[in-house]
Amino acid sequence: MPNWNKLAKEIANDIWKGGEQRVVLTYFIESSLQDKRFSINDPEILDHFDKLKDLVSRQIHHKIEDSTDKGITPRYRFSGIDTDILISQVDKHSDKVTKQMTCTIQQLSWRAFEHFCVHVLKISGLMKCKAMRGTKEEGIDLFGVLDLGLLTGASVWHGAHIKVLGQAKKSQVSEPLVRLFHQDMQSFLSGKGRAFELAPGWFKLSTMPVIGIMLTSDRFTRGAARWANCHNIVAKDVQQITEDLVKSTIPTPGLYKIDERIILKEKEFISYFTHLETGAG
Repeated sequence: MPNWNKLAKEIANDIWKGGEQRVVLTYFIESSLQDKRFSINDPEILDHFDKLKDLVSRQIHHKIEDSTDKGITPRYRFSGIDTDILISQVDKHSDKVTKQMTCTIQQLSWRAFEHFCVHVLKISGLMKCKAMRGTKEEGIDLFGVLDLGLLTGASVWHGAHIKVLGQAKKSQVSEPLVRLFHQDMQSFLSGKGRAFELAPGWFKLSTMPVIGIMLTSDRFTRGAARWANCHNIVAKDVQQITEDLVKSTIPTPGLYKIDERIILKEKEFISYFTHLETGAG
């Protein structure tokens, strides 16, 4: 007997990665079963088909919810007319460019990626955002100030500022890494360590409240994202970063919007942030 939960997860992942503009669940599941060497006429398969379809549907619902929670446009939505049908919310061109951007971001060196993260934070509303001087020290790679009044446009937040301490990662982020970053933040806030020494005087002397942010060119494990959320740390993976770049009205070097289509010039993108890394230009 197949492991129905495992099989449903595999099929849901195939749907999500496939990029088809329209998916009919019944037909897709039947085709997947055949590809996996199952006979759709097998009495056991026939008896459990509706259960399998329900499990696949639940997996897709979870993926939609996860994307929405992360501020990412879900790849699919269920048709309002027929729940057996999934409608793509991402056109093929945008999907191709998004995947291209993800690969290009991952090609950046760790120092160039730090400067890239500074750019991401600036277009997201941070002021005075910079990479930490010198070598990486105690997990604090970036710092800046968030002006809530400027960001929201609401007068009630005029003059309200928050200090931001950031860390840039070039790998998958697990819960222990988030915990370690939290410890590094506490050390900085207590005025200890090399990272505190390297920070500019105005930033160290400020009594603004503080939040942390971790950005990765990969992903966060579920435990890492959950722990960060509970401890005043924003977790941004490469999908979220890419979404912010695409949606921003502030230009990114190498990324162009022409006739409502996104165009990425990889060499220009990499060259720009590499020059920042080396201090050239």
